[in-house]
Amino acid sequence: MTLRVELAEGSLVRIQGPAKVTVLDGSVMVLGALFSRGESFEVAGYRSYALKALTDVKLALHMEPGSSVEPARAGEEVLDKWVYEADRLLTRGCRGFVVIGPTDAGKSSVAALISNRALLRGMRVGIVDADVGQADVGPPGFVSAAHVDRKLLWLRELRAKYMRLVGSITPHRAERRIVAGVVELGLKLRSEGAEVIVVDTDGWFQGLQSLEYKVDMARYLGADAAVAVGVPEDHVTLVDKLFSWLPCGVTFLPSPAQRRTRSREERRELRAEAYRRYLEPRVTLIIDAERVPVHGSCFLAAKPVEGVLAEAIANAVGKERFVAAAEDAGTLYIVARSPVSPEALSDVSKLVKKDVQLIDVEAARNVVVALVDKNLNEIPALIKEVDFAGRRVAVTAAQEVGEVRAVILSNIKLKEDFTEVGKLQRCVA
Repeated sequence: MTLRVELAEGSLVRIQGPAKVTVLDGSVMVLGALFSRGESFEVAGYRSYALKALTDVKLALHMEPGSSVEPARAGEEVLDKWVYEADRLLTRGCRGFVVIGPTDAGKSSVAALISNRALLRGMRVGIVDADVGQADVGPPGFVSAAHVDRKLLWLRELRAKYMRLVGSITPHRAERRIVAGVVELGLKLRSEGAEVIVVDTDGWFQGLQSLEYKVDMARYLGADAAVAVGVPEDHVTLVDKLFSWLPCGVTFLPSPAQRRTRSREERRELRAEAYRRYLEPRVTLIIDAERVPVHGSCFLAAKPVEGVLAEAIANAVGKERFVAAAEDAGTLYIVARSPVSPEALSDVSKLVKKDVQLIDVEAARNVVVALVDKNLNEIPALIKEVDFAGRRVAVTAAQEVGEVRAVILSNIKLKEDFTEVGKLQRCVA
């Protein structure tokens, strides 16, 4: 359905996607970006934006099922406040931004708005996506980065140029990897000419630890400003104390009064879409784990067990179940087809006088990994099969990789539809 809408200068409407908006006459602003006669933009199904008429305008709205358009009541929308503060910071010379706040506060929208306002000034902009759980630029479980060369309404419109595997979709206990990825990729974008760097962070916003690691992120990156969106009243003083030392301090922005909160199912679907975008298999590679290190692997980093000892282990766990074994200084790793009884594992432990770790032969299938190429870029891929006896790993990737220098395992395992399986055991390969 297509609607023709006329708005008077200064009017505000809120558009819920999926929809396409074409400006027939006049000029409008959305997330700090300006759209004039003949220009169009799309509002995705999971997004909602305030549109402000900068002049008297005529619009064509192509509305899909589930979309809507309605006037914004006084005080509901925060677009003018967001634009004013972004312009103020850019005018002051602030060039490095870390956007923080709780889940669904509007962080990614603010990151896009800052980018749009910088582009209007002719600046070169880079975005670093540090939200490993609800990643937009790259796949979940990665810190990703991209240059911005056009008006932007959703960070998902970007394609990651660089990625660094964190290996988890929750930031807790992965803080150091996230900080390292943000700093490295932010500096890489700067080295390639980005004048403004905007970091979009995760929604973990409870307690001191969730904030202190973002302080580290700002400190090591050399950020100028923290932009705090939708911060609860009981966190304002703490956030101010933690970030006020930055050259441009901390700016508090309100969340829209009417904003869309995603359900758990919608978040799961968005993650699946992001995985599919970067992992839809196009090429298959066979990695020789004797030649290429597999980081995060227990079995493939250990010494193969062969001969008489391997025969004894096979007899203990059942020859029909036994696949392979390997050992390091303190642990014997057994790859087998389930089930293997605890008694059998106890017998093997007594035989070798070591702890025994059982690895299911199918555990590594569809585990997300990063392939490190000759330029030390990290390319997302999926394990399809591990030949434990031959110590080879078959992976699929969405792009040609060339020489693989290393493989890095995550603790993310996917189903065939790219949704996630539950938490992995410590060793999958």
